[in-house]
Amino acid sequence: MLFEAGADPNAIDKNGQSPLIYVSNRAKYAHSKGNSSRLVDTISNLAKAGANMNAIDRNGRTALSYAAAHEAGLSLLRPLLREGALPDIIDNKRRAPLHHAIHAGLNPTELLINLGARADLQDVDGEIPLDLARESGDEKLKTYMAAIKEGSGVERDLPSSELLGRMRYV
Repeated sequence: MLFEAGADPNAIDKNGQSPLIYVSNRAKYAHSKGNSSRLVDTISNLAKAGANMNAIDRNGRTALSYAAAHEAGLSLLRPLLREGALPDIIDNKRRAPLHHAIHAGLNPTELLINLGARADLQDVDGEIPLDLARESGDEKLKTYMAAIKEGSGVERDLPSSELLGRMRYV
């Protein structure tokens, strides 16, 4: 593999993207061709090679942010978080991956919430994910996010102490 030959897993291309961000941003294309499992393997290989799971591009977005923005990226969310991606890194517009997931629908939104994403972060316009869900017109998404805001018991896959421990190292 290239990394064994000395390739840098954190190299930045002319668009300001690391290999991990590039892979996550391409999920929508790979999914349509049935190659999502290859992307999961690539994420694992990049992590083993020392890729920064929280690297940001010129827009302040992370690999998790790009994966969350498309239903096709759903298969990448859990592996990215398992390898150390933090769920609440905000971009240049103060949007967290959950803000982007709202546009992709209920599945990525629900998964991010269950894996520890905060639903109370405001973007540059002062909107929280619930506001974006209301604007989406998706009734299931609006209902789910309203329940989250009201604090109706969401089961999280990561214990809060583990998540807080990971967040200390940003």
